[in-house]
Amino acid sequence: MIRPTHPKKEIEEALRHAEGQGWRIEVGGSHAWGRVYCPYNDETCRCGEFCITSIWCTPKNPGNHARACDASWTIALRIAIGVRLMTMLSNRTMDYIFTLKYQLADDGCAMDELIERLGEAGCDDALVGIGQPGRLALEFTRDAPDAVKAVLSALADVHRAVPSVKLIEVAPDLVGLTDVAEIVGVSRQNMRKLMLAHPGSFPTPVHEGSASIWHLADVLTWLQAKGSYSLTKNVLDVAQVALQVNVAKEGRRLPGMACEELEALVG
Repeated sequence: MIRPTHPKKEIEEALRHAEGQGWRIEVGGSHAWGRVYCPYNDETCRCGEFCITSIWCTPKNPGNHARACDASWTIALRIAIGVRLMTMLSNRTMDYIFTLKYQLADDGCAMDELIERLGEAGCDDALVGIGQPGRLALEFTRDAPDAVKAVLSALADVHRAVPSVKLIEVAPDLVGLTDVAEIVGVSRQNMRKLMLAHPGSFPTPVHEGSASIWHLADVLTWLQAKGSYSLTKNVLDVAQVALQVNVAKEGRRLPGMACEELEALVG
């Protein structure tokens, strides 16, 4: 059976690319034109939130939506914590790319209805990932005067569409050395050597262990201060906003503790 053609040629080209790699396409919806399913998305293998992707019928920017979809399908098995970092590197516009991750409420809301509500609320500049049960991930490519307005407006749109969802994380924020290395354009080994060569000034990790984690904004700011790395301003701006939102969200879990007291404790 021949499927309907997407009305936007850029997205139709990306869909055909996905079909060539074995992705399955199901058409149906109003704001959401259909869904694309990763061939590896089964009970034993999940490549991440975007292994089931919703496709908008008339997105704000068809070119951006097509590029985001195409990148997702090409590197599906490499999607992990945070936003698709390589997509950031290829972005040449003033748009801001970031991901909002949510926990869904057990309110019986059907996924198709949820996606339609997101489209009506203005989230059609986001790639919607529903591959993880009970989770919702939206990778936005949002045009805004600055990163703060981009992220805050996206948070407001999602909350207006689905007030019951609970924000888990704004990405990119928490990253490992491999993630940072991909953004900077060096190998993980080189990034590790740089960290070991500057033990007193390299940013302190949020979690230290066999797989340490840092705030991306801290590492990028440190690298920028060194002056020997070419960094995309959009990525640094978004990382700083993501850090601020995530810290503010976690801070709400410490009722009754004064900011001065907290600062004295953590140094």
